[in-house]
Amino acid sequence: SPRVWTRVLLLSAAQLAVIQLLLRYVLGDMNRALEESRSALRRLTAEQERRERTERALQTFSELTGGVTGQEFFDATVRHLARELGVRYALVVEATARADGAAMGSTLAAWAAGPAAAFAYPLPGSPCENVVAGGLCHYPDRVAELFPRDKLLVEMRARSYAGVPIRDHVGHTLGLGAVRDDKPMPDTGSASLLLVLAATRAAAELQRLRNERE
Repeated sequence: SPRVWTRVLLLSAAQLAVIQLLLRYVLGDMNRALEESRSALRRLTAEQERRERTERALQTFSELTGGVTGQEFFDATVRHLARELGVRYALVVEATARADGAAMGSTLAAWAAGPAAAFAYPLPGSPCENVVAGGLCHYPDRVAELFPRDKLLVEMRARSYAGVPIRDHVGHTLGLGAVRDDKPMPDTGSASLLLVLAATRAAAELQRLRNERE
């Protein structure tokens, strides 16, 4: 009868509205899930690319420095650190002391957008002091504000810093390897691995250099 068909039509319209709402909800969840999957895939791809870049950088460093020693090694190290990590400054530093006992850092090799002359600087009040005293240090931004006594940071207009100690086989700190940049350095995964490798090799070279001095 017309009344029955009206009920069916009314019921069907209500059901259709509910179905439409459910479809929008389900499709919304599907879209969110799809976007989350895409985002996860992008992160995985980026991580894989970073890992591959790091592996290539480590392999290249080993190839470039495997057959060199002494000053040639130190020069190759800072050049490779700067180029592979995309930073403006790279240093290999020997920890020394002045006649009055003040702790100093003397560069064995320096890179400042190109080969730079050797120089010495006071360690107190610098991020390098923390590296020598403690270990790996990373300051992703505003490093000059954190170490206002470090005039070298100001002169370099450095914004970021990462460094690792150079230690001998019994754990005595001989110096440090460090990179600085005039832009932020948020990611230190590659930097840390490459700096550690460089510091490990530099320890043997620096110990040999000290033995020759004696």
